[in-house]
Amino acid sequence: MRFRLALFVFAFLSVSVTAALAGAEPSDFAETVRDAVQGGRLTEEEAVLQIFRFAFAPDAVRPDLLPAGAPPLKCLTPYLLDFDRLQGAMDPAAAVEIEGYLAGGAVPGKTTSVTYDSPAGLFRLTYETTGQHAPPQADVDPVNGVPDYVEWVANYCDSSWHREIDGLGFNAPDLSAGQLYPISFQNMGAYGYTQSLGHGSSRIVLENDFVGFPANQDPEGRQKGAAKVTCAHEFKHASQMNTTGAMNMGGWVEVDATWMEDVVYDETNDYYNYLGSGSGISNPDQSLDNGGSGSYEDCIWQHHLCETWGVGMGLALMERREAFPSEATTLSYQAILEDQGSDFPTTFTNYATWNYRSGILADVGIQGYEEAAGYPTPTMWSTVEAYPDTGSGSVARMAAHFYQCKGMATIDNLRIRFVGQAGTEQRVVALLRRKGTLGGGFFREDVPLDSLNTGDYTVTMPGADLKQIGVLVVNAARTGNPASYTLVLEGASISTEVEGSIPSAAFELRQNAPNPFNPQTTVSFSIPREAAASLVVYNPAGRAVRCLLSGEKLGAGAHAVVWDGLDDRGKEAPSGIYFYRLVAEERSETRKMLLLR
Repeated sequence: MRFRLALFVFAFLSVSVTAALAGAEPSDFAETVRDAVQGGRLTEEEAVLQIFRFAFAPDAVRPDLLPAGAPPLKCLTPYLLDFDRLQGAMDPAAAVEIEGYLAGGAVPGKTTSVTYDSPAGLFRLTYETTGQHAPPQADVDPVNGVPDYVEWVANYCDSSWHREIDGLGFNAPDLSAGQLYPISFQNMGAYGYTQSLGHGSSRIVLENDFVGFPANQDPEGRQKGAAKVTCAHEFKHASQMNTTGAMNMGGWVEVDATWMEDVVYDETNDYYNYLGSGSGISNPDQSLDNGGSGSYEDCIWQHHLCETWGVGMGLALMERREAFPSEATTLSYQAILEDQGSDFPTTFTNYATWNYRSGILADVGIQGYEEAAGYPTPTMWSTVEAYPDTGSGSVARMAAHFYQCKGMATIDNLRIRFVGQAGTEQRVVALLRRKGTLGGGFFREDVPLDSLNTGDYTVTMPGADLKQIGVLVVNAARTGNPASYTLVLEGASISTEVEGSIPSAAFELRQNAPNPFNPQTTVSFSIPREAAASLVVYNPAGRAVRCLLSGEKLGAGAHAVVWDGLDDRGKEAPSGIYFYRLVAEERSETRKMLLLR
């Protein structure tokens, strides 16, 4: 079960709550509400009321909607924006009821309220000392008349500002001269919310104690961990609200804010709670924008971008939104990828390979998620143990089908025969996992596809050397309909008449040998006819390291080029993963190699 904040309805967007409730964070209650709207048992206005009741007055929720033991909602921010849009069409009594719930977080001026300014002088925290919204009043470390919980939160807010604004350069919320950013507390069934006050200003309301909230890995315990990531998450929303175009992103604002939790508080890993359902790992067959937008569990998409090109990709996205506030968010992602010399289909395919290598399939020896071992193990479309085997399906845009091929000792080499759908952005990747006795690790081989998206490829490593092979069928298109395919997996032998030879009639880039290598390796390839060819080695950041061929005219047939492990300046390239790309006849192919010094 998951509760995706997909296509959240912002004040200037006309998107239904049905879409807003179409899958997101794990929440049986929100799933139930979504189903009720789709089934015609709730209107969208009634759905918003039920969400707020769940957060603030669960006893008032319609009994048929309230499941037992439902976890708290992650973030109420999008629902506040839904309420702003729908308020005029709501039953007046329902609107007054919701306004009453929100008034509970606006405590300045109450006789029981007290204020505390954060140590850095950036935030003013207002809290009650008695009543249901009062935070824990324990004042132990230090004993100074301020509840420890309030001091914790003040420090977490300061850290969030320092990291997000001072360190990474995101927009600070709009504040008047001398004004501190307002924080208050409320007892609720949600982590918190950020409420826009107009013109880039806002306020944050946090859960008042986080007792009983889902577990995380924070070394100081789950209560402090939940408070930490909520401060980072909601403050990212505050920054978004003062960034032109950011709040037009629908549920992608939650992708961005959930990603920021881990940037500010890396050890907490609260976002792990969302990866088990709906993510590119747990549900790779679902589109990245399933339901119309990204959501919490899709934060790993932004992790992938930032772990590939640096954390500055997050700021690049916001700057792109400011420059082009009305464009589709995936188009914004495409633009910042092109600025890095990449493109959306290539990046999404790489993302799918990272998702496959997670959980028990994590591999520290090849580029992937830093925390891949802590993520779930990916869900397979099919597990193959006998050959030949035929699979088929239709892959949604920005999605993939994972085939796990076992029983490698029963075949010489795995042959992959693929018939796809012409005119689509299909990709097929083989991830070869060597046996531990041979050093282990994954090696990637891309299956060449022709203009009709058909291919016939035999992997280079013999089955006897492999533990398994992952075959990924990817639809890397940013938009469009699902792409159908048929896949045949069978045993085959590679001719060894001439070592390293390849058919002269094919355009094909072979896996370098040896791989891993030190100090040099041979790259073999073939082209079907005479053509000018370029062969360039790149580092993971996409920067050219060594140009091995630069437009040289080569005859049809097989060729081999040696890379001596030096860059274009004649210096030794450091150990690590490199990519080599062959371009000829308006065709290209890229593979990966590993240099170990």
